[in-house]
Amino acid sequence: MGPPREALELYHAAAAWSPAERNAFLKDACKDDLALNKELESLLRYESTAAQSFHQLANRLRLIAG
Repeated sequence: MGPPREALELYHAAAAWSPAERNAFLKDACKDDLALNKELESLLRYESTAAQSFHQLANRLRLIAG
């Protein structure tokens, strides 16, 4: 079973914000649910790291392909 619908909607909404504005959005959206706030922050950090790794790999492959 996947995450609750509300958490999934908040995740996608938070991902649309710039990193500088994201924390304020999450603080307001999660209200007093600190566990949800931390989980969403963790998922967003992971996504950012994964995307950076993917782009680095793609750039290396372009260099190899010439």
